[in-house]
Amino acid sequence: MNLLAPLAAGLLLLVPVLVVFYLLKVRRQDYEVGSTLLWRQLTRDVTAHEPWQRLRWNPLLLLQALVMLAIIAALMRPYLARAGAATGFEVLVLDGSASMEATDVAPSRFDAAKAAAGNIVDHLPTGAAAAIIEAATTPHTLVGGTADRTALHAALAAAHPAVSTTNMRDALELALALAHSHADSRIDVISDGAFSDVTDFGDASVPIHFVTIGGQGQNDGITALSARPQPSAPGKVSVFVRVANDSTRAANNVLTLLTDGQPLENKPVTAAPGASQGFVFDNVPTSVRIVTATLRDADDLAADNQASLVLQRRPPPRVLLVTTGNPFLVTALRFLPVQLFQVTPSQLATVNADSYDVVVLDNLVPTILPKGNLLLIDPPNSPLLPSSGTVGPLNATNTQRDDALLDSVDLSQLQVLKAAKISPPSWAHVLADADGTPLVLTGQAQGHDIVALTFAIQQSNLWGLPTFPILMANAISALAPQDTNGLTEAGQTDLLLVQPLPGVDRIDVQRPDRTTVTLPPSKAASVAYDDLDVAGLYVVSQRSGSKVLSQQSYAVNLLSAAESNIKAVPPPAINSRGSAAPTGGKAAVSPYELWPFLALAGALLLLGEWWWYHRRA
Repeated sequence: MNLLAPLAAGLLLLVPVLVVFYLLKVRRQDYEVGSTLLWRQLTRDVTAHEPWQRLRWNPLLLLQALVMLAIIAALMRPYLARAGAATGFEVLVLDGSASMEATDVAPSRFDAAKAAAGNIVDHLPTGAAAAIIEAATTPHTLVGGTADRTALHAALAAAHPAVSTTNMRDALELALALAHSHADSRIDVISDGAFSDVTDFGDASVPIHFVTIGGQGQNDGITALSARPQPSAPGKVSVFVRVANDSTRAANNVLTLLTDGQPLENKPVTAAPGASQGFVFDNVPTSVRIVTATLRDADDLAADNQASLVLQRRPPPRVLLVTTGNPFLVTALRFLPVQLFQVTPSQLATVNADSYDVVVLDNLVPTILPKGNLLLIDPPNSPLLPSSGTVGPLNATNTQRDDALLDSVDLSQLQVLKAAKISPPSWAHVLADADGTPLVLTGQAQGHDIVALTFAIQQSNLWGLPTFPILMANAISALAPQDTNGLTEAGQTDLLLVQPLPGVDRIDVQRPDRTTVTLPPSKAASVAYDDLDVAGLYVVSQRSGSKVLSQQSYAVNLLSAAESNIKAVPPPAINSRGSAAPTGGKAAVSPYELWPFLALAGALLLLGEWWWYHRRA
């Protein structure tokens, strides 16, 4: 028998105090009476003057001492140790990355991993709890700590791998956070080992055991796919594909490039074991919308046998012009291939300036700058571009003709009535000046690309020069996002965000297996779709009734050399604490407390003492 509160034993010092009360004589006060005949029984010990008397046998003393001992014993909380309950806590980390779809273990590595996890759950002692975490690009908890075996098996049955890499470090950190909240915990990682090194994880407070799934799989996989325009052929796009051979034999495969679903070209794959091979397809027209690379032969991992790209033309840049009225500037910008929006300075606070690619500020520099790149015309004094008054008239004397901003721009005839007297800040590079007074500057500051004309267009002859529209075109081109054929990839992502258009009442997502998921549109925010567990094309259609308002394709690809290499690796050694095999929890002792019985005994003894006292009286 053990005690949960042994310090309560100090109350035993009260027992001698109780005995002392029975040793003390009663001190009485003297009163004069006429006769003691009727008081003789009460005066037997009056003649004794000593404060102590001999301890005599008294049942009340015994009962009171037993009551006190029972109460003190209850406060000490004695208990009996009994086996059968479980204090262990198991955290199962299940690798849910793409490599776990390999079929070198029947029916797949992931199914074998779920079977191994289920076996651990089945062998948990009665009362032991467990949690299950699926490790992918972002780890997530399938089920928190619970002793419900049905809930644990249901979570395993619903788990499925995703087209993603394995972020095992984050998964282990999440597992440790759960394990640290329980006593006698352990972590079991069930994986094929296709993840980055975690041997320096450095936490030995919880034993971590690895269960390796998989063997020496045979796989050819597409690990890279990209496209870029050909400068020498404006109507063509070059597509690059890399194929890795993670097999024990030389590759004997065929790579096919499809454009909008039609085969364009075949190339043989002959990479040596453990090597990769790159391919370039140059005959892809810019009119092609979807490019798909496929491998002819099936192998142990299907997720990397195909990859797609969605090629789109980037929409014209959005340009916000903030001016009180500048007809020359407005006219020049309207002839450019941009989406032009115009507001006055007083209206700037009412629009979302951060949503524009380029913001043109005419004689204005707001305290809080918009997020887009900036074209400053006649900027006033500000912390961004300090000035000390104006200077003029001026004639342009020096220009940096080799800069792209001044390509085909001739400022030799430029005359300025007055310009801001600016000392160029450290971020600014002067492209044109008038005897040292900056006229055209460019540079980067506070996360913005900036082009600045230090004079008002109306206060110069620039608006009448043939070079003015060219200068404006070069400035917008330098500040707007560069067009790279609008390459859109949704590879290695776990979320699609769709911004509903006005009037949309339904959003349909067609998955690669041709099934369709319908999402309700949200008027306040973007709609998220995260069930991207299959590689291929996801087509998002925004509908109003039977009318399709918008349709966008997204490509989900694996494109990971680490996941394509499906050779199982030995488990890493993180720490040495714990057993060499998963125990599924640990049988422990459970305290069976006895204080309720002692408290009841004390109450009964107190009742007996009360009865004895009144019986004697």
